[in-house]
Amino acid sequence: MSTDDTTQNGYDPAEDPDSDPEMLNPRTGTQATGGDEGDVDTDAEPDNLNPRADGADGGGAATP
Repeated sequence: MSTDDTTQNGYDPAEDPDSDPEMLNPRTGTQATGGDEGDVDTDAEPDNLNPRADGADGGGAATP
């Protein structure tokens, strides 16, 4: 661990762009395109859980 603190001020959350609530989940921010603003977790929708088709050519449990 280095003792050389080049920031002189330590950590300031007000200066941290990652602490911006709109950046924590970009699907809800102005950068999100389309969809319902209230539905922020599109990965949890049943159609997105396993987008591959079942069967030998599309993946699924039967594919080695």
